[in-house]
Amino acid sequence: MSIDRPTSPASNRELVPKTTNPNLRPGTMNHPPKTILSAAAMLLLHLLLPLLLVGYVVVDAAGNDPKSRGINIMNESGRRVEIYWINPDNGSMVLQSTPDILNGASMSLNSFVGHYFEVRELPGKKTGVCGGEDQTCRVDHFTVKTTQDQVIMIKEGVSVEHTDSKTIATRSASALLDTCKSEAKSQLETGSQTPLSILESLGKCVEKGVALEIERANEEIAFQADVRKEMANLIENYTCADMTLNTTEAKRTEYWEGRKVDVMIDRPAAKIHVIENFLTQEECQAVEERAAPILHDATVADGSGGSKLSDSRKAKQAGIKVHWDKEAEGDLIASLSRRVYDYVNHVLPFDIKENGQEDLMSIQYFGRGPDDEKPDRYMPHCDGDCKVWTYGHDRYVLAIFPRLEDRRGFAIRMFTSSQ
Repeated sequence: MSIDRPTSPASNRELVPKTTNPNLRPGTMNHPPKTILSAAAMLLLHLLLPLLLVGYVVVDAAGNDPKSRGINIMNESGRRVEIYWINPDNGSMVLQSTPDILNGASMSLNSFVGHYFEVRELPGKKTGVCGGEDQTCRVDHFTVKTTQDQVIMIKEGVSVEHTDSKTIATRSASALLDTCKSEAKSQLETGSQTPLSILESLGKCVEKGVALEIERANEEIAFQADVRKEMANLIENYTCADMTLNTTEAKRTEYWEGRKVDVMIDRPAAKIHVIENFLTQEECQAVEERAAPILHDATVADGSGGSKLSDSRKAKQAGIKVHWDKEAEGDLIASLSRRVYDYVNHVLPFDIKENGQEDLMSIQYFGRGPDDEKPDRYMPHCDGDCKVWTYGHDRYVLAIFPRLEDRRGFAIRMFTSSQ
């Protein structure tokens, strides 16, 4: 749960209580040899194709129109192009690409089965002419098919190549099966093995090929996941620098004990709420006074139960012990801490108690501001390992980040891995 993320003010403060859940721990065949080979090949193809499709096919289960299809258009023609939908009723053309699609760029489009499109080359910006014969602008067309995950490749010469995940998987399966059939045919022609042993060899060949395909798919998935994570880190620099960037809109708004709560994310294993006026000015002052004499360089968990300094955290921090024995006397920090647990148990079904939980953590920023080359801020990081866990496993259940000063010009908080 979060209220803003200070990126680099000269003196900003956060209070970070974290809670864990103590209750969770996480025969003989008489067919001719060629018939055996053909039948086996067909059987293996039927078995192989679904396996290969696992790595490529994503079925739309969102309950949308059964004829609705998402298509991805990739321009590899070396030219700028435009995409038009052709109205089947009157033949009019409706521009879909605004702006045009540059060479090397892609465009996603939601369409329907049977829709007909035209790809049209645009003149070069410098030359003012197209690349066709007599400098004419080339065109090609495509129709949306029934298959899922369709990709429209615009190749050199503005030639459209229409493919999809099923076609890719079928092509891969056929190529693999052709290789195995060729090996089996060679064994059959030599007559050195029985039909049964040839069939077994065919099966082993296919099994090996499928294993390689799955390995390639896993490598591709891992590669794309790494790219996404690296992009998230880079994008943060741009978004933090843009003070005009709009905050994500709330999914819904609720009220808790008179406080407005914007629910930003509400998933089984990830919830992000923004709570207005969570603490009072008096509580802010009490936290600052308690933290002042014990502030030190902020650290992150080292994954082995300890902590370490990190370039991702440029701030000061102080752990503040909560005197629960003074709660009845109106101790401000105890009152604030109780409110933390009350809200936690309001939104989660864990009935978490204060016993055994971490103290409050005050985080304060002193030093380089937003105009410095390397401002002091919290970069995306994980406390310990970055493995994704659901609730339990002796990991943090949640953290609440009350902001003690309202400096919205510098306050941005991001969650780049909120599964």
